[in-house]
Amino acid sequence: MINIKRILLFVFFRGLINNNCFRECGTSLLIFNFSLFIFNLFFMYPKKMQKVIDWLSSLPGMGRKSAERAVIHLLDLPGKSLRDFAGDILEMEKSIHRCSLCGNYAEASLCGICQDKERDGRLLCLVEQPRDTALFEKSSKFKGRYHILGGKLSPLDGIGPDELNLKSLKDRVEKESITEIIIATSADVEGEATADYILDMFRDKGDIQLSRIGFGIPYGATLDFVSTQSIEKALQNRVPLRRQ
Repeated sequence: MINIKRILLFVFFRGLINNNCFRECGTSLLIFNFSLFIFNLFFMYPKKMQKVIDWLSSLPGMGRKSAERAVIHLLDLPGKSLRDFAGDILEMEKSIHRCSLCGNYAEASLCGICQDKERDGRLLCLVEQPRDTALFEKSSKFKGRYHILGGKLSPLDGIGPDELNLKSLKDRVEKESITEIIIATSADVEGEATADYILDMFRDKGDIQLSRIGFGIPYGATLDFVSTQSIEKALQNRVPLRRQ
C-alpha cells in the first residue's frame, strides 16, 4: 500500500511540475522542493532506524542507498545474528588498540607482526595507515616489519611533522638494528613531501639504506591508458636488464 501511495504522490507532483502554467510562473522548483518535503514527511524511516542509516552513510565508500540496504538487511537477520554482530562491534571497540611499537592495530601490547620472531627486523617499511600493511601482506613478498606514520604531511590540512609518528620512528632507528628503511607513502604531492622529509631526517645515517617503493606503469596495463605522470615515474624508476 505504501508503494502505491508513493507512486501516486510522485505522479501528482510530477504533473504539477510539467504544467506550463507553473513553468511560466517560475514556481516549478518551489513545487518540487515541496513535493520532496511531503515525500520525506510521509515516508521517512523510523527514527532509530534512521539514526543507524546516518551512521553507516558517514563511513568511507558507503552512500545513502547502500546504508539503507545494509540496515534493512540487518533487520532481516535472525535476532541472535544481529545481537552477535552488535556484540562483536562493542568487543572490537574494547579490545582493539594501536601497537605500542609500530602503530598497527593489535589486541595485545604488540601486533602480530611485531611479535613474529621470523620477520626480518633489519627491514622497516614506512606506510601511512594500518590498512596499507594489509596490501603488502597480501603480496607475501615483504618479510620485514612496518612503522605506521599516521598520515602524510599536508600543511593545508594542518598536518605537520609533529602530527605524524616520526619521533617514535627515530627511537626505533636508534634502538633497533635496521639496515634499510623503505618509504611507501603515496605517489602524490603530500606523499612525496613526506618521503623527502624522512630522507632529510636520516641523511646522516650512512649505515642505513633509504629506499622508495617504485611507481610507474601498473602490471598488465597498456600504454594507451597510462598517464604522463606514470610514464615519467616509470622512466625514473627503470632498472637494467641482465644479459644471459
